This record gives sequence, structure tokens and C-alpha cells, in this order.
Amino acid sequence: MDRDYQVLFEANPHPMWVYDLESLAFLAVNAAAFALYGYSREEFLAMTIRDIRPPEDLPALEKNLAAAPHGFEESGAWRHRAKDGGIIEVEITSHTLEFDGRRARLVLALDVTERKRAERVLLQNEERHRALFEATETVVWLTTPEGNVVFATDKWNQITGQTDEERSGWGWLEAIHPDDRGPTAQNWQSSLETRTLHKNEFRVRTRDGTYRWFQVRGVPIVAPDGSVREWVGANTDVHERKRANAALRASEGQLSAIYANVPGVIFYLAVEPEGNFRFLSANHAFLKATGLAEQQVVGQLVQEVLAPASLSMVLGKYHEAIRTRKVVRWDEVSASPDGERHGEVSVTPAFDATGTCTHLIGIVHEITALKRAETERLNLERQIQHTQKLESLGVLAGGIAHDFNNLLTAVMGNVSMAMMDLAPTSPVREHLLEAEKATERAADLARQMLAYSGKGRFIVQRVNLRDVVEEMVPMLQASISKKAILRFDFAEDMPTIEADVTQLRQIILNLVINASDAIGDRTGVIGISAGAMACDRSYLAATWLQDPLPEGRYGFLKVADTGCGIAPDQLSKIFDPFFTTKFTGRGLGLAAVQGIVRSHKGAIEVYTEPGKGTTFTALFPTTGEMADTPAEATAETPAWRGTGCVLLVDDEESIRVTAKRMLERLGFEVLTAEDGLRALEIFEAEGAKIVAVLLDLTMPHMDGEETCRELRLLRPEVRVILSTGYSAHDVVQRFAGQSLAGFIGKPYTLAKLRTALQQALPA
Repeated sequence: MDRDYQVLFEANPHPMWVYDLESLAFLAVNAAAFALYGYSREEFLAMTIRDIRPPEDLPALEKNLAAAPHGFEESGAWRHRAKDGGIIEVEITSHTLEFDGRRARLVLALDVTERKRAERVLLQNEERHRALFEATETVVWLTTPEGNVVFATDKWNQITGQTDEERSGWGWLEAIHPDDRGPTAQNWQSSLETRTLHKNEFRVRTRDGTYRWFQVRGVPIVAPDGSVREWVGANTDVHERKRANAALRASEGQLSAIYANVPGVIFYLAVEPEGNFRFLSANHAFLKATGLAEQQVVGQLVQEVLAPASLSMVLGKYHEAIRTRKVVRWDEVSASPDGERHGEVSVTPAFDATGTCTHLIGIVHEITALKRAETERLNLERQIQHTQKLESLGVLAGGIAHDFNNLLTAVMGNVSMAMMDLAPTSPVREHLLEAEKATERAADLARQMLAYSGKGRFIVQRVNLRDVVEEMVPMLQASISKKAILRFDFAEDMPTIEADVTQLRQIILNLVINASDAIGDRTGVIGISAGAMACDRSYLAATWLQDPLPEGRYGFLKVADTGCGIAPDQLSKIFDPFFTTKFTGRGLGLAAVQGIVRSHKGAIEVYTEPGKGTTFTALFPTTGEMADTPAEATAETPAWRGTGCVLLVDDEESIRVTAKRMLERLGFEVLTAEDGLRALEIFEAEGAKIVAVLLDLTMPHMDGEETCRELRLLRPEVRVILSTGYSAHDVVQRFAGQSLAGFIGKPYTLAKLRTALQQALPA
């Protein structure tokens, strides 16, 4: 380097250096560089340009070197690292030259660290101010003197639905409600002329086309020459305040109207220094309740308005409220054409700044409905207790009926087989016929007990109540007193219900016989009617069944008589099992009716007047469709006989013995098992020859449902005939998806068993 250039190089106030383009090592460094970077000459000359770069910037340097290793242009903005680790921001200009026979680069570095820092601070301040503007609910804006928007915060975009591009150069008056534009423009022009604060309220159109109220405050920015350069201001959303003020004004009128017209009684009393109470106001309900005109109440003393009989008590309550400084309440009862009316009176004392009671505010709440609801609640509790008692008895009745059916199965089966073995002329046959009739009556008694327990549903289908009653007319006429007359009344648009026809017949027969007994030896009428009615919650709550039932349309079966009626002390017991007023009665008729109705998700209403008669109304949910005609039962084929082996599973030994004989009589080989576990053992060993399984439902160790499932795991196509004293409808639901081959209810005869097997097995 020439001496003249050496002097200029060293005297330059900005850092300068020369580095080898091959090794990137420093070849010469001036004093300004030593001062700025903090390295000595020896330290600088021992380093390369990589050593003064922050580690995070080296990848960018290497990338540039790799792109142009021999012509690397270093000019531009860079960050360097001083000896103390500080970052120096520089703007570099460089020039390639020959230095001591090497290709080198002469670099001039301009320190811009402070300038960059100031720029960042300025940018941060701008961002902070913008964030402050954007964070506020207030719209901050800047316009030209002509009203064209230059800047507005994003809140304006959110309100109007405009984008920044749409808003650019746009006149803000266009967004104002047409009715508000004229006054706003005049106010704006006045502020421009006077260079004063512009304050106004107007409505702005929002993105959904509605308008919201805003308050604007704006000031002109005046240039040194006195002209208005720009206009800056802020819009505050005052829509809710405006609406609240309007609502407040409206509410004042509404409160006056409410006070005057509210159904509840309200009155306002002045407490005079001498201790008198004087009416200041009273609403319309008060005047209506007392039958007085407003001038007869307002301005009058309490003793001039209230009845003398209650005056002493009322004045005592007023003084109690003043003394205790609390609200005082009491109940009042008054007579009305529709019964007693109950009201809760509350008196609230009002005090002035000195603590003196100056006024009393009185309110009378109508609580007649509440009192009636309380009475209904107590009645409901009694009915629920009654229902719980009946449910407990129902569980007992169901268990007894189940065991009873098991015993009757053995009796009925043996009787039916004995009848088949006897000659038609045998004298023993008459005795067996009587035994069979007695067994049928016992089975009917068991069915009544199951019906009472709510487990008596068997075959559910769509039923027309009128059809069921009409087909029973001959039976009903034969069952009632000769002095009783049957009358029928059926609606034209009869609804259908889902029910078991046999159990419906039992309901009708029991209610009609009950009505005939109530008529007794007198001449009377039994009316049977059916139709549909809408039942609300209050009506359903008054029925005898307290199961929760939905409001809606119900089919009804009504049996009314002109008999003796039911005495009040007996009414609560009529559905109790074993309660009867008949000398020879069992007390299961109405109990069975209640159980059947409950199992059909229905309800019962009873209306009676001693000496005038009783009406029973049974309610059933409707389907809205007409019932199909019930299919006729398949006729028996007495000559049918089976082949193969039947596995008989029952925990009752008497049933196993009797049913085994019956199956053998029908031509089957029989294997027996006393429970499900034993049945599975036999089936695993002999399953290949077993054509059907006659399976009991209730057994110890493993019940019928679990046994059926395990049998199907061993052989999916096995034919299972379920035998139980419980309801077919409820039982079959438990076996959904298991494809039962048949069902036979206990007790059963040989003929019924033959039919069940004939239907279950292939021809």
C-alpha cells in the first residue's frame, strides 16, 4: 500500500481493513477498527473475517462464500461481534484490489448500531401505539379536511364490514344514518371554521345493515400557516347507553302501568308522626279486591278503609315491621265464588336518613294455587305410599303365582294324561273333568296374581277397544244381575291401543261384575263406553297409578254403574289385594285390574258418589292406527306325534316327572336336567340326537336365559321352547336376538304341549 494511501487508511474515522480473499485473514486494519471492535493490531491480524461474525450469522456468510468464492461481494448491512461480545451493526462498502501481491478486499465499515437501535425503538413505539388503538373499543380515525378517511383502527372495519382497501379515500359521512348526516356535517363545518372540538352523536351503519349509536369527538390539526391539515378523532360506541336511556324512559311509564294494573295487590302507606298510617297510593288490584274507588282509599287512614274485624291484627303487624325494621308477612284467607282464596301479605318499612320510618310498602301475593298444590302434594305422597305398598304386595303375588303355576303344571299335566287313558264311558272321567275345571280356575287365579304384579302381559297387538267389548257382550250379559241393563257408547273415531286382548277382557269382566254387584237386587244401568281423550299432567296426576305418564291422547274404557257407590273410608282400599266387601270375595278383581293397567303403561280414574254410583275409567296410550284382526289360533292336530329326543330342563321335580311322561306320550325320547349346568353337560354329551330343548326360565345356578345362550354357543340352530309361569311378552323381550322356537306358559295340558312342539319342530 502506498504511503499516501497508508496515511488516509489510518486517518479515516471509520473502521477499515484489508483481508485476503483466499484465506479471509486480515492483512491490514486501521485505528478506528481497533477502537470500535476492541481488538489490538496483533489480535486483528491473527483473525479472519469469520472471527468477527456472530455465530448465528456464519451460515449466511458461508452460503455467500460458497456461491462466489473468488468474487464475494461483502457490501451491505452486516452484524459484527466486538471483543467484549457486543453486537455492532455496520453498513459496508468494499473494493477488490492487489495487496502485497495478493487478491484482497478493501472494506469500509460505517457503524449504524445506534441508528438501527433508534429505528427499532421507533418501530416498537409505532406498534405499541397501534396496539393501544386496536385494543380499545373506541374507533380512532384520521381524515382529510374534506372528510375522506386516511386512517382508522380495525374496530371501524369490524363495525362497518369494510376492508382497508374499500375504506381508502372514502367519505365517512356515507356510513352515517341519512337522518343524522345533515346535523353532523353542520357541526363538522362549524368546528373547521372555529378550530374547536367537534362533539356529536350519530348512528353508523354496521356490516349487517343495522345502525348503532356512536359519540364522536374530533379536533382539527392546524398547520403553521393556519390551515387545517388533518382531522383526528375517536368514535365511542354509546348504543347500549342510548338504548338503556330509552328503556329507562319507557320503563318509567311501564312501571306506572304495571303498578296500576299488576294482578297482585300493592299499596303505599305514609307513617305519620303521631303514629297513624295513611294511604298514599293503591293499585287497581287493591281497589278491585276491596270494591272501593281510588278517592275512597288514597288520602284515607287505614282504619277508614280496612274492615274492623281485621284492623287490630293488621295494625299490630305494621308496628312489628317498624319495630323490627324487617319485612313482616302473614296469611289472609277470604271467601270467593270458586272457594277460599289465600293471600300472603308482606309489609316492608322504609326509613329516612335519620332512621325514622316514613313509609310502608305492602304487597299481597296470591298463593291459592300454592296452597292447592301443597294439598295435592300431600295427596300425592299418600298415593305414592299406597303404590309402594301395592308394588311390594305385587312382588309377593308374582312369586306366589310363579310357584303356584309350577304346581298346577304337574296337576294339569297328569289330569290331561289320565283323561286320554280313560274310556269315554268311565265313571272316573267325570271326577277328572271336575279336577281339570278346578285346575283351570286355579290357573286363572294365578293369572290374576300375575296381572296384579304387573307381569301378566302375554300377546301384545293393536286392539280396537270397541271390538273387544262387542265380542264380550254375550259373556257380560250372562255374568251380571238380571236387573242390570247394559248400555254401550262408542266414539266414531275409535283409537287403537297396544294391549293383550285376554287381559283387556279380564279388565272389562272384572269391572262389569263389580258394577253388577254394586247394583245388587235393585234395577240399574251399567254403561260401557270407549273413545279417546286428551289428558294433561294435572289430570294424570289425579289418577290411582302414580307412574310418570306423558301428557297426550289416551284411549279410555269407562264402566259406570248406578249402584250404591263406594264409602269414603273404603275408597282408599279398593285396589288393595284381598280387600273385599263381598262375603265370598277374594279381593283380587280390582287389584288385578290395577296390575294389568300398570303393565300397559296406563292409568285408572275412579269417581264415586255414595248412593248414586261409581265410574271406573281405564286409560291406555293410543297408537293412532286401527288394529289388525287377531289371527285365529292354529287348530290342534291330536294325531300328531313327534320323533327324536327332547331335553327337559326344570328345577321342579314334579314338573320333570309329569312333563317327561307327557313328552313320552307324544313319542319323544326324554332326557331331564334339574338346572342349566346339568343341561349343558347332557347337551355336550348327547347333543347330536336332541331335536328340541324344553327350558324353564327360573332355575338356581344358571337361569334359562344364560342356559339358552350357552346352548346356542354349542349348537346355534338348537330349537329352544321356553316354559315359564311369567309373561310371554316380558320374557321374550329378554331373549331378543336368540330366536326362540316357541313359548308355552305354565300350567299347560298335554294338548298345549303337543301344539307348542308341533309348531317348533319341522314337519
